[in-house]
Amino acid sequence: NNIGLVSYHQGDYEKALENCSTALKLRLEIGNKNDIATSYNNLGLIYWNQGNYKLALQNHLASLKTYEEIGDKKFITNAYNNIGSTYYSQGDYDKALENYFIALKLQEEVSDKNQQPDRYSIAASCDGIGGVLTAEKKYREALAYYKKVLDAVQALQRQDKIEVAYNNIGNTYMHLNKDDS
Repeated sequence: NNIGLVSYHQGDYEKALENCSTALKLRLEIGNKNDIATSYNNLGLIYWNQGNYKLALQNHLASLKTYEEIGDKKFITNAYNNIGSTYYSQGDYDKALENYFIALKLQEEVSDKNQQPDRYSIAASCDGIGGVLTAEKKYREALAYYKKVLDAVQALQRQDKIEVAYNNIGNTYMHLNKDDS
């Protein structure tokens, strides 16, 4: 699995698929559901990066199902975000929003139970929602979500993500000014 992830990060998706598929087969034999779900997720990410959204979605759905069996809300949330991203990439904005909102709601439930929310997951959900709303030219609504992204990534002190959040906010204001003129 680790060799597959290194190949993935190096952009060698064929080698990544080979190694992550082997890891999944071994993990299925061992039966550790957390590792199985992780392998499905990794395969989904690789297929998504290749533009094979059908296989990406199949693997992300398998990952979600397995994480639900375990009851791990953090990774359930990540699976919903990945599913939302896959639908977004296919242009299915309704299904993308549905999945992003489910992920965001799960994070709010964790926060309501006085547990530390996963700010990165919140940022991913809000960024996805903002992206869909921007694509639908609902700029005022998108702006609110991009500001939530900024809050989350500032709390994480992720400078790279802060820059992206400001860029999205700036682009959204640019669209608003064009529409208002």
